[in-house]
Amino acid sequence: MKKEYDAVIVGAGGHGLATAYHLGKNYGITNLAIIEKGWLGGGNTGRNTTIIRSNYLQDPSAAIYEKARSLYEPEVRTGAELLTARLSPDYTRFDGNLATDGDLRGVVLPDPTGPGQVVSATRLEKWAVCPHAYFVRYVLGVSPVEDPEEQYRISPLTLGSLVHDTLDTWITEALHSGTIPEPGTAWPAMAIGHLRELAEQEASRLQQRGLVGRRVYWGRDHQVLLRDLEDFVDFDNTQRAAFSSRPIATELPFGMPGSLTPPVEIPLADGRTLAVRGAIDRVDETPDGTVIVIDYKTGSARSYKDISEDEPTPGGTHLQPVLYSLAARQILQRPDAPSRGLYWFVTAKGGFSTVGYPVRPEIEAATLDTVGRIVDGIAAGHFPAHPAAPGYRTWVDCPYCEPDALGLSHQYADWQRLARHPELADYVDLCGGDRG
Repeated sequence: MKKEYDAVIVGAGGHGLATAYHLGKNYGITNLAIIEKGWLGGGNTGRNTTIIRSNYLQDPSAAIYEKARSLYEPEVRTGAELLTARLSPDYTRFDGNLATDGDLRGVVLPDPTGPGQVVSATRLEKWAVCPHAYFVRYVLGVSPVEDPEEQYRISPLTLGSLVHDTLDTWITEALHSGTIPEPGTAWPAMAIGHLRELAEQEASRLQQRGLVGRRVYWGRDHQVLLRDLEDFVDFDNTQRAAFSSRPIATELPFGMPGSLTPPVEIPLADGRTLAVRGAIDRVDETPDGTVIVIDYKTGSARSYKDISEDEPTPGGTHLQPVLYSLAARQILQRPDAPSRGLYWFVTAKGGFSTVGYPVRPEIEAATLDTVGRIVDGIAAGHFPAHPAAPGYRTWVDCPYCEPDALGLSHQYADWQRLARHPELADYVDLCGGDRG
């Protein structure tokens, strides 16, 4: 066995051997591996000669078999075309170039700034990380399938929703009752107890729906959740004291289903307008009128470590601080107010830390330039797969690049080939090339 092949055919029966012959003879693809658990031609081909017998003496039977053969041929031809394209230096439709072979731009690929189009920061970031994942998820509408039977622990998404919903209810009730502490003042013990009660109620609802995983794991995860929320109170006290701020809004939706606030119009540098929707986790305000836009995160802060004022959107990601700051200022009818965008990591896993910056005009301009480049890439029909570099992982980095969870070596080799193509130069410059 060699280390790499251009194609692998499973099964050395009549179909498998014929496919190998066809690829070699008609397309010059000879670096093939044919995998067979028995002996060559030892299936139906060896046992009954694959209908090469008296059936062919009958004209009606021969016509049926010829029709079956002709139906199979286009699939082989398309497969061979795909292999040939991916072995070439060209950037083709099989690599995610949807501006070729029929040009789908403006048909199934509307310009994100076009009439009636609404996007989210998360969707734009998805394209920056992996255009192929964006295409499969948001153009084709295909999502990874989760098997509840395999869910031993509460999923990160469900846990994040639990924490978000609990904190939203807690802050909202305090706003309505006028019991938000003054800047620099700690939350009282009664409020902390109520936070725990809200968490228990939300956790109970999820448990009844079977969304918290196996009981043996949920017992520990439940305790970690409650401890994190109690530690969040101390974290919140510290942050409000540091900025002399207090919450003025929580879970502020715009352009979302059921939301009374329409999508926010974001002007791009070239004069186009982008309609953006989303939900701001929390908005605080300081005595000088600065608006602090907060995005809660319940996971690790590892992928946010490169964010800085000099590099607010590394790799074309982390657009929320600026886009949500612009949205909050529009919704609050304070477009010229100073603002600050922050990610709050609100669990022990994230270290109860913050990442963010004041949204100054130069940072706003740089972020909107990044958004414009993402929009241009989508409108141009660029959707190459951009897998992470191969390496040991206990998780699937991108289910769209690695749906079988068997590794990324050949996808990464395709990416290295495409990364040198001139048409993708701007994308490579935006995303920074390889991702870990």
